Amino acid sequence: MNNYEREIHSDPYSATVREALTLRSCKPSTAYEKLAEVAAMGSPMANMILGDAHLMGRNGLTKDEDQGERFLRRASKLGSLEGAFRLARYLEAKKLNSEAIQIYENLSEARFAPAAFVLGVSYTKGTFTEKDLDLGTRYLKVAADEGHLHAKDWLAQLVLESEASFPELSKALATRLLLKKRIQNLTQSDPASDLIRTG
Repeated sequence: MNNYEREIHSDPYSATVREALTLRSCKPSTAYEKLAEVAAMGSPMANMILGDAHLMGRNGLTKDEDQGERFLRRASKLGSLEGAFRLARYLEAKKLNSEAIQIYENLSEARFAPAAFVLGVSYTKGTFTEKDLDLGTRYLKVAADEGHLHAKDWLAQLVLESEASFPELSKALATRLLLKKRIQNLTQSDPASDLIRTG
């Protein structure tokens, strides 16, 4: 079960959230009314789903980034890792990097692998953080320890780019070859898996 499903399962209004998700494609206005009702009552996932839908303008909702951000902030405050992660992605896209980094760091401390992976890659490449290979490696190890396959692949690639010994280089190459197949299989069987999620 991925984190999204875990959060829906543990949401205090899980039944209503699931019903709304089922109605979303055929009766979007009814679905969003139900979600808005339980969001106001404190459903973390209803807030996250509404935030995401407003940010993207999905299923008949008008794109409204301010409204989407408010819902995601509320979801995050209510304890939704999904809400916090999507808020950080949104803030990163808006170049509000210091706030996004803080959220990613908090999520990484909570062992949320997709956030640790994003931070690890960013510090390794210097995309929205300053380049810091040691810090990037640390975050990639957090994600890898949680089973994140892309993080394991990145760590193996970093070994290949280093001045490692021949046995270390051989092991890294073998790891990458095995991971490519596992990533491909998981992408086909469970594309929403937290083990391969990169965004």
